[in-house]
Amino acid sequence: MRDVSRGIVDSPADGIYNMCGKNDVQAALAACHLCKEEVYMTELVMILLVAMFAATIIFVVIAIIRAIVQWVRNNHSPVLTIPARVVAKRHQDSTQQVANAGDPTGAKGYTTYQMTTYFATFEAEDGTRREFTVKGREYGMLSQGDRGMLTYQGTRYKGFHRL
Repeated sequence: MRDVSRGIVDSPADGIYNMCGKNDVQAALAACHLCKEEVYMTELVMILLVAMFAATIIFVVIAIIRAIVQWVRNNHSPVLTIPARVVAKRHQDSTQQVANAGDPTGAKGYTTYQMTTYFATFEAEDGTRREFTVKGREYGMLSQGDRGMLTYQGTRYKGFHRL
């Protein structure tokens, strides 16, 4: 049923015919083809966005699972105390800027957060080396070449007592 004057159409070509006011069916079909290409591009963009969102979620879940697995391994590891010496120290600085009042444009300024992570590398008597994250206070107390007893559990640093 085709009553263009009342907007009643049977096919997409008739709808475009009605919208464009064209008598040429081939022009209407060509316009319909362009609409299909736009729909395909929109669908492609949506698929890519969903895939990126899913990939981000997967990466976050994997990171959480890895952290939990490491925590469980550390909990099941024995607490060991071994003779060792400090062979190296290093620190890693990181800075983060956050817009004030949740304003992403930064018009209200930024708050800057700085964080320093401290590391110390110990060498056991058998020559194996282990690097641990240590607190800033302990980092300051350690000197390269110090000898003592290193206490650790898995990858957790528990302490170092000089001899």
